[in-house]
Amino acid sequence: RRRSGPVNTSITSCLLLVKNTAVCLPAIVSGRLCPEFQGAAPLGPGNDIAVGCREGTTGAPLLMQIFNRSNGALVASLNAGGGDQLEYDAPTNRYYNAASRWTSSGNASTNGACSAASPCTPVLTIVDAGNRSVVARLNTGNNAHSVAIDPATGLIFVPYSSATSPAGCPGCAANGFVNGGVSVFAAR
Repeated sequence: RRRSGPVNTSITSCLLLVKNTAVCLPAIVSGRLCPEFQGAAPLGPGNDIAVGCREGTTGAPLLMQIFNRSNGALVASLNAGGGDQLEYDAPTNRYYNAASRWTSSGNASTNGACSAASPCTPVLTIVDAGNRSVVARLNTGNNAHSVAIDPATGLIFVPYSSATSPAGCPGCAANGFVNGGVSVFAAR
């Protein structure tokens, strides 16, 4: 039977599976997530959770959004997206975004795809989770869209493909990322 009345905004929606744990956010968040939602970092400090966006709309800002997972409030929107995977490292209190679709303008390439005419400049974006700001962007190789952090050593691993496949990363070879491999960075 149909019921009428006010909508209950306290209903939660388990939108994300993070490290094999369902993360439930208020349902109102689902209407505010970036249109090209790609992934979420494991739970950040306090009630924060970061969401990565990889826009498919030409010229749209590449965003990383940080939400309060208790009430769904958007607490920060940073021009730091363009990736598939985010990680959070508690000892450094930083998020790491494997931004394979990052561009020099910080806006999406043509239809969100890298090409010779609309190149990507893949980076590992590092965000200070305390003040919710970008602290560094480190060059990575072509198609570097995954990231993992070893909690014991603080080493960050970012796999990448060859500089020529897929197309759209003319600077990858010049940055030393010629053949496929795994970049290793130190977080601590």
